Formats: sequence, C-alpha cells, structure tokens
Amino acid sequence: MKSSLEKGLKIVFETNRYPALLRKGGLNQMESRWDSSMLIEINMAFDNAGKKKGDLPLSPFKVTENGLHDFRGFQLAVPLVRLNIKNSDFSWTTCRFGGSLNNCIFEDSIFRFSNFDGYFFVKQFQRCDLAGISIKNGSLSDSIFIECDFSEAKLTSAMARGAKFIRCNFEKTNFSKGGFDFCLFEDCVFKGAKFKNTTMIGNTYIGERPEFKPSENVMLTSRTEEMTLQEAERLFFSMLKDDDD
Repeated sequence: MKSSLEKGLKIVFETNRYPALLRKGGLNQMESRWDSSMLIEINMAFDNAGKKKGDLPLSPFKVTENGLHDFRGFQLAVPLVRLNIKNSDFSWTTCRFGGSLNNCIFEDSIFRFSNFDGYFFVKQFQRCDLAGISIKNGSLSDSIFIECDFSEAKLTSAMARGAKFIRCNFEKTNFSKGGFDFCLFEDCVFKGAKFKNTTMIGNTYIGERPEFKPSENVMLTSRTEEMTLQEAERLFFSMLKDDDD
C-alpha cells in the first residue's frame, strides 16, 4: 500500500501543473534529467533518512566529475531533518511544497544557484559554496556558517536573527529588506553587498565591517543594547510595510 507521502509526491510530480511550477524560463539541463519517478524515489529516501537518522540516499547520477554526490537540479519536496551531509552537490536545486533544511549539518557541499525562497535553510554549514543561491523570504535564524561563499546570493527579505557568519564571502550579496539582527560576522568580506532597507541591529563585527550608504536606509538603532528581539522583529516588519506603501 502506498503511503500518504508517496501519494502526495505523485500528485506533485506527475500532474500537468508540475512543469509550470518550476523555475521561470523552463528547465535547465540539470533539472530536466530528473524524471518524476526519480524525484519521488529520492524524496522518499530523504524523508526516510531523516526519520531514522540514516545515510544520505544514493543519487541515480552517482557522483560529479569532482567526486561529489550528484543531486544537481533536484526538486526537494520534503523537509531534510537532522541529517549530516558531506561532499554533495545540490546546485540548481529548487525547494518546493513541503521542502526545507531543518537542523541539518552540511560540509564541503555546493548549492550554487539553488532556490530556497520562503523556506528554512538552517543549522550549520561548513565550507559550502552558496554562490548565487536565492533564499528570499527564507529563514537562516540561529544558523552557523563557516567559510561559506555567499557571493551574488539573493537574501532579500530573509530573516537571520542570531546567526553566526565566520570567514564568509558576501561579495555582491543582496541583503535588501532583510532582518540580520544580533548576528556575528567574523572576518567576512562585504565588497559590493547591497543593504537597502535592511535591519542590522545589535550585530557584532570582528574584522571587516560592511559599508552602509545613506541612501540604503539601513536600520542601526542607537539603543542597540536595550532593544529586545521582539522589538527588533516589530521594527523589521514595520519597515517592510512602509516600503510596500
């Protein structure tokens, strides 16, 4: 008997609506190589691994030319929970429906040009390539990023309260409208980063500090030490409302 999850995945990936829900401009080469049966099988395997704290499922494409587990172009429709994942390539992965990364640890992995808009992207990432990733309206709160490359990443309207970024590259990263409050930035690079209408309240900087332009309207309250997380959250959402108006 098929589980409710399998039935749901079949509806997601075997209906005529599925292609229309993918990235604008159609499928790229990495996405189009996955057929519906592969997507259902691997999503089921990820779900099972998370529940049992098991091993990473094998990709039908085995490994990349660089020896990484090849999940490029995958469509993630289930939450990855409490998994330790190393040496994997999730470039051009798109998070859909019930997908997210929750309390996972990633090491030496790649998420170039992946899309996690509106989803959780949390816990710990070490030596990961996140160049060009999109996490618009997503959550990175309380996560730890060590030696990660966020160059040209789209973090607009993302929430990252209490996150720690250590030796990360934010060259040309877009932080606009985001809530990056009470974070630690240690020895990070911010060349060309954008911060329009971003809140950066109560942060700790070790090494380079970002340069905020007056026109970007970055919120840096003068009473940083007194502001609570709840007050910072209310301030962040009020800025978004004012910007929409």
